[in-house]
Formats: sequence, C-alpha cells, structure tokens
Amino acid sequence: MRTLGIQVRLRRLIRAQAEAAERMAAEPQNRELASAAVARLLAICAGVRQAWNVASPGVAAGGELVTVQRSVARSLSAIEALVAELELPGADVGRLSADLREAVVPLVYLLRGLEEPSLARSA
Repeated sequence: MRTLGIQVRLRRLIRAQAEAAERMAAEPQNRELASAAVARLLAICAGVRQAWNVASPGVAAGGELVTVQRSVARSLSAIEALVAELELPGADVGRLSADLREAVVPLVYLLRGLEEPSLARSA
C-alpha cells in the first residue's frame, strides 16, 4: 500500500496547525482568523481523507486490514473534530494543539507501517 502522500499531508497539517495556533494565540479575539485557520486545516484534512479513500480500497479483503481501515477512519474523525473545536470562542489553542499532535503522529507511524516493504526501506 502506498501511504507516503497521506503521511506528507498529515505532516503538513501539523505544520499548518502550529502556524495557525501561533497566530491565534497572538490575536485570541480575532474570530475571522480562527475561522480562516480552521477552514484551511479542514481542507487539509479533506485531502488526507480523500487520499486515504483512494489508497485503501484494496485493503478490504482481510479482517486485520478492515480493522486498520476503521482505525484510520476513527483517527481522521477525531482529528477533524479537534480542528473544528479550534473555532469555538474561548478554545484552549494550546491544549487542542497538543491533542491534535497526539492524534496525528501515531497515525503517521501507522501509515508508515503500511508502506510496501521496498518503499519503507527507502524512506
């Protein structure tokens, strides 16, 4: 399975969220900034989900792989919920940033483990 593109998008999500959190911390009352940041982050999430949907249809055969599909789907939903929560008035940007990172990083490692052996050795 090829997941390198998904991993790159997830790393981009972490970087974009860190940049947005920094700006949001500097201007905590700026709701337009929060809305724009959340829209951008959700667009990245949509790209991740779309890439996963393209990469994962071939894994539906085995029971263990179906479990992986469910796990990735749950992780993506949790990530999207954390991103959406950033837009709420009074959101704790620091906590949400940490929670988002804690949700994304294990997913990157899971996807790395799904790479085809020849690709995983070269990465």
